[in-house]
Amino acid sequence: MLQALVAKKVIEMVLKKVMEKRAIKNMRKYVEQDNELDIKVKDLENENVILMKQMDIMNKKIDKYSKYIEELEKNVAILSKDSHKPVFTKKEHKDILKRLKNLEKGE
Repeated sequence: MLQALVAKKVIEMVLKKVMEKRAIKNMRKYVEQDNELDIKVKDLENENVILMKQMDIMNKKIDKYSKYIEELEKNVAILSKDSHKPVFTKKEHKDILKRLKNLEKGE
């Protein structure tokens, strides 16, 4: 009886150690080797880096164009300040164009 009890305990300990080693090997494999999710995460990180670089480039272009637009708006403001009202109305302008056409035709 005592031998059976000792044998049973020895077998349980051996099985426990074997299961721990196998479980550790499986966990080690899972941790150390890239699995499907690791690959997807790396791909997404790479795409994110690319998109961030593209956003930086776009932001620089937007800043450049916004400065250009500000300069144009300043120029328009200066020109509108310095300009005068039209000498002729639209109707008078059309009449002048008609008269010029008639003169060119020889009438």
